[in-house]
Amino acid sequence: MLELRISLTVFCVWLFLLTSNTYSIAKQKSKWLRVITDENQIANYLDVASLDSSKPQKFYTSARIFPREAVNNSEMPLRRPYHGERCPCPYDFAINESHCGGRASGKTTCFAPKGSSSLLILNSVNCETKVRSILNIDIYDKNNKQITTYSVDTLTGGAYPVAVKVSDRAELSVIKAVCK
Repeated sequence: MLELRISLTVFCVWLFLLTSNTYSIAKQKSKWLRVITDENQIANYLDVASLDSSKPQKFYTSARIFPREAVNNSEMPLRRPYHGERCPCPYDFAINESHCGGRASGKTTCFAPKGSSSLLILNSVNCETKVRSILNIDIYDKNNKQITTYSVDTLTGGAYPVAVKVSDRAELSVIKAVCK
């Protein structure tokens, strides 16, 4: 069953990349590397071909593919949880590591629209400090049709810091792959 789910996910990523208009120029060069599947069964991929080799700051594209059963049944987070002083989204963690939950500010966009199936995320990271920034998120439905795009201004709403020191296990694995 797990092998079937993995095969289906890989096929969906391939189909997504094949039909994506936004990245059609780069699709011939893209080499997607599965980095981690997190606790919500969201598969995370890194486009190795997108890596900018400048140091210590690197720019890269990552993809998040939601499990089929989650597409219509639950709210899907736009990003990995933030650990820090603020509580921009309910799934984030406060400085004392407690879930933000109802303490979330509500001033930022936290969840992908209903029916979202995958995200393509343009990121930057400082490999020395592990500070990551999300620059842009393109959101697609299960038919690989772009639903919307969120810029950094749309995402932050003044509550989510643009540059975040990463401490989340899943996101650190992506940054490790980017910075090696």
